[in-house]
Amino acid sequence: MNLPKQINPCPIYEAVVEIRFNSSLPSDAVFGVVYNQLKDSYQNNEQLPILQIPELVRNNDPNLKFQPYYKLKRDNYVIQIGPHVLSLSITDNSYTTWEDYFSEIQKVFGRVGELNFISNVMRVGLRYINFFEDDVWEKINLSVKIVEDEITDNEVFVRTVIPKEDFKVLLQVGNQFELTRNNQTASKVSVIDIDTSIEGDNVDFFENTESLLNKGHKLEKEIFFKLLKEEFLASLNPQY
Repeated sequence: MNLPKQINPCPIYEAVVEIRFNSSLPSDAVFGVVYNQLKDSYQNNEQLPILQIPELVRNNDPNLKFQPYYKLKRDNYVIQIGPHVLSLSITDNSYTTWEDYFSEIQKVFGRVGELNFISNVMRVGLRYINFFEDDVWEKINLSVKIVEDEITDNEVFVRTVIPKEDFKVLLQVGNQFELTRNNQTASKVSVIDIDTSIEGDNVDFFENTESLLNKGHKLEKEIFFKLLKEEFLASLNPQY
């Protein structure tokens, strides 16, 4: 399939690269070490609400293990840091190209890798959240039926996991989602959310950052464009 390099308007509201890891540092030391390494570029930092939960609860609740505790921000780039998680996202529809985003990924994760405090990486994820102003159900190659009755008019949400080689792809598609900006509901939108990940006891992320993320990006892109019907894709001004 010949995949477009870009479509216009770009529907990508947020893109996120996340790693989950074990560390040789005490839990409360991870943020300070990472911040000290990145503070020349990411000076704007804030605590996240999870820190209001008692430390004993945070450390013993498996559902909270991979939650971030702090956030760093520069322009539309956001880094989130926890004792076992690090992510870099680009938000607010400011995504331009994979090449631009990947350049920042290399800078951030390359500098973190230099610290050598991560014992092993257990999961690498690349997630794209796409918003469309219109209802997409009649414009995509995906349908929901009860017997022969196709469901398109009401609120519809589908979540499925697709194995792809060494990766798994979590695909979520829905309509009638409320988009909130500046604490106000701006509109209801359709969402195509694709999270491509690879998991293992010791994923060689820092040694193979480029190959892993390029493969994940290619798989995500293939699934996204296969979802779009030809006439819908044509309406998005694809550039090849």
